[in-house]
Amino acid sequence: MAPKRKIKLEDLWKFQFVSDAQISPDGESILFTRSRFHPDKKKNRYDSHIWRVGTKSGASKQWTSSAASESTPRWSPTGDRILFLSARGSVDMEDSPKVPQIWVMPSTGGEGVCVTDLPGGASSPLWSPCGRWIALVGRVPVDPDTDDLTGSRKPDVMHIRRTTYRHDLKGYQFAYRQHLFIVPSAGGRPRQITKGDWDAGDFAWTPDGKQLLVCGNLADADHTYARELYSVSIATGRVRTLCALKGPISAPAASPDGRTVTFVGNAFRRGYASNSNIFLVPSSGGTPQNVTHRWDLSVGQTTNTDSRGASPAFGPTWSPDGSEIKFLSTLRGATHLFSTSPETGDVIQYTSGDWTIESLTYSDDHTSAVYTGMSPTELAEVWVWEEGRSPRQRTRISSPLLNRLSLTTPERFNFRASDGVEVEGWVMLPPESRRKRHPALLEIHGGPRSAYGMGFMHEFHLLNASGYAVVYLNPRGSSSYGEEWACAGPKHYGERDYEDLMEGINRVLRKYPIDPKRLGVLGGSYGGFMTNWIVGHTNRFKAACTQRCISNWISFFGTSDIGNLFGHQEIGGPVWKSGGDLKELWKRSPLAYVEQMKTPLLIIHSEEDWRCPIEQSEQLFTALKWLDRDTEFVRVPGESHELSRSGRPLQRIARLEAILDWFKRKL
Repeated sequence: MAPKRKIKLEDLWKFQFVSDAQISPDGESILFTRSRFHPDKKKNRYDSHIWRVGTKSGASKQWTSSAASESTPRWSPTGDRILFLSARGSVDMEDSPKVPQIWVMPSTGGEGVCVTDLPGGASSPLWSPCGRWIALVGRVPVDPDTDDLTGSRKPDVMHIRRTTYRHDLKGYQFAYRQHLFIVPSAGGRPRQITKGDWDAGDFAWTPDGKQLLVCGNLADADHTYARELYSVSIATGRVRTLCALKGPISAPAASPDGRTVTFVGNAFRRGYASNSNIFLVPSSGGTPQNVTHRWDLSVGQTTNTDSRGASPAFGPTWSPDGSEIKFLSTLRGATHLFSTSPETGDVIQYTSGDWTIESLTYSDDHTSAVYTGMSPTELAEVWVWEEGRSPRQRTRISSPLLNRLSLTTPERFNFRASDGVEVEGWVMLPPESRRKRHPALLEIHGGPRSAYGMGFMHEFHLLNASGYAVVYLNPRGSSSYGEEWACAGPKHYGERDYEDLMEGINRVLRKYPIDPKRLGVLGGSYGGFMTNWIVGHTNRFKAACTQRCISNWISFFGTSDIGNLFGHQEIGGPVWKSGGDLKELWKRSPLAYVEQMKTPLLIIHSEEDWRCPIEQSEQLFTALKWLDRDTEFVRVPGESHELSRSGRPLQRIARLEAILDWFKRKL
């Protein structure tokens, strides 16, 4: 066997991302999406196709192979047909890329048939229980004369009437609303089901196929996180309100008997940091019941990774007899399968270990399930889970590459913070290194309600292979440690979170062979904010890199796609409000401490980042240059807030090259 080697930057071109595993109704076969960087680097895009593998035996094989990418495979209720999304042969407007449409093909193989031809494309397809219809989300112009539905061509003049006129990744969206359609699965003209000046969110069919359950806010979604759950008649389009919450509502699902609806909801009891719970409401409407209120974790996947293929969120799933509701939740940086009883609210954990589940689906009788799972040293692969048996791995798409690489398994450490609370973190020492002391980089995650842990981080392995010890932890404000932990952040950014990070570094320096004079720090989004905050409050780091950052909470309010809501909840505001909010916003802004920033700082920001707009970095860079500090600014055209995770391949590579070069020069 050939000796293993260190990971290289160019290995990212060889990575394959397995996602969205879908088990057939009879539990015998699995569809999944395999994505990668397109082998032709000049195309500078991703290439994704649908693959198939048996649940018990057989090698995986490619199932679709057009020049255009395919994704989102879904079995029909009887398992005889498969739908998927593809942009092959779809509407091709002048100066616009082709947009995804719904295709249907026999599950035995053969030619696919395009069943939609919507100018703005189709998304989120869902078979009706009888298999006769497919529900989907489509774009509907606000102005009937507009044709800017793909988000690719912007008019010379934009007449904007609402606050949420652009969204990170989606681009400008003032010209359209997202609504539900149904289309015959055999092909035909799509029929619009929901209408009006609002956006349809997550949706599901009722068991009788006569209604669609949909989340949204018909009144005003621009000024509040509050959402409602609706039932919409397929025949008439009549909308009936089932319930409402002060926070977001998502992932509705009807019970097998159709009498009850479950959904993931956030009552905003403690603002944005509140746990997301499983709620129940009668299908006729009523007061929602919080089933998991006694269980102190949030429902959903929040484990960080920069190597994840696109998968839909796994919402609550009823068991066939209605006695259980199964869901995913992240616990101490690892995402696992849980269930709760709709009667008692008791929670059972089904899976455990140092890995994370990325997507999951059940067979009709729930005797088996499939999911994609990853670990800190393994990219996602397809696994089969059966109650009472050990999980079985069914694909090894990435094994040929990863088996040749020397990858460090992160070492978990815990320390008691100065206030007596235990904090968790990880250290990755460089592989096969005999140095007595290593330079080290502190990585800080975004969110802040997300978590480092059991996700594969290509960036960490690359930095590790370049000779750096990589340190990361989940300070107060992170997810997966309970509501009290998450609620330590709002209105207190730069306090306990900052102390946890600094005390964590102190612990690492005492325990591991790390050079205290060669420390670097970097992070993105909230991690970018915290990087800015750190270099404005200590000079212990020799170099830093801030990415897609926040430097000024005052301007963030009016420029971010979530600024008026998120900034208000997390820091304060609006800025003109009496009572000192302006002073508080500035107090929490790293820009207020720019004169104290002496650490060499690399700034990386995407020009089409609407989550943390590039003006945040522009202000910081200009101020640092005005003060004649050591700083450089890397602007990335045409990319969003998601550059490090799903940006175009060449731009992702350029970002990593800039980071490696910066720390090589400065550390």
